[in-house]
Amino acid sequence: MTTEPIPPPLVVLREEFQLMSECLNSRMGVIPPKSDLEVDVLDLSGEHVKKLSDHVHSFCEQIAQGLGTITYESDDHFRLIVSRLNKELNGILDGYYDVLSTTPHPDDFEGWKLLVGIYEDTLRQIRDWLSDVLEFLKDPIAGVEKRHSQADGNGHVNLLLEMRAPKQMHDLIAWLERIGEEILMDIEDDRKQNRQRVGRAELIMGLLIAAMTGWG
Repeated sequence: MTTEPIPPPLVVLREEFQLMSECLNSRMGVIPPKSDLEVDVLDLSGEHVKKLSDHVHSFCEQIAQGLGTITYESDDHFRLIVSRLNKELNGILDGYYDVLSTTPHPDDFEGWKLLVGIYEDTLRQIRDWLSDVLEFLKDPIAGVEKRHSQADGNGHVNLLLEMRAPKQMHDLIAWLERIGEEILMDIEDDRKQNRQRVGRAELIMGLLIAAMTGWG
């Protein structure tokens, strides 16, 4: 461990990120009560894919704008950035709770499980990033060496988060394609209703593809 003093802005970030990490770990361990009302997973997916993508994009944007390069800003600057990150993170966690608390129709359980997985993968990526950043903030000199970065003497440190699209997004697209085919093959149902449901599935697939393209 280095004995050199840690630059003041990193001390503030360490304290704030430690609180954020503890809150995230605590909330991820909570299982909300289940609703007795069965939900349509197509409607649920359409609502949450766009919402989650927006929160992830805003979370990464806040990091890029406020933490892309760490300099000697005021304590209030870093607390404001962390406050904005917490807002987006809580939005993701609230969406996760909302999906977990729903009861899907038995035929839609696979799609519901994939939607849960998309949230969990996203939250794990953020949790791992927080853990990595906290490790760095506890010993910045060792962190720079670990990253094979060149220190320029001005406290410039890159803490950017690079998100990858959860694998479950690809799996959810495949599930939507499959149920679309099954709906069209069900000649006992109303034809107009079938077309509307398939149209919704195709719309959600478009949202998923857009989300994966711009993820993070």
